[in-house]
Amino acid sequence: MDESQLDQRSLTPVIFPSVQRFLLHQLKYRKTDDDGIQSTLTFRDFDNEV
Repeated sequence: MDESQLDQRSLTPVIFPSVQRFLLHQLKYRKTDDDGIQSTLTFRDFDNEV
């Protein structure tokens, strides 16, 4: 278990799996991209999964 999963669990104790996955992606992208471009791509990927 990595740190991002622990942080994400503490922020959202009860949530749907798809949304949980989406938020976890957001945390990872925010750590790697400060310009926010990856966040926009994450929204598109999340819409495709639903």
